[in-house]
Amino acid sequence: MCLQHMVSRMAARRALTVLENEALVYREGTRGTFVAEANRNPPANRRVDGNNSPREAL
Repeated sequence: MCLQHMVSRMAARRALTVLENEALVYREGTRGTFVAEANRNPPANRRVDGNNSPREAL
């Protein structure tokens, strides 16, 4: 993924963490990271007003 998108490994990991915090992807141990279903519940720490900044996840 890093070579395909020309980003560093750390940038890719941070992006996946942000997506995971926004409940757009989920991680399963050693299996990998997967796109979440549309009806998955958002995490409890997500703000209800929708003003979620990627910086809040870091």
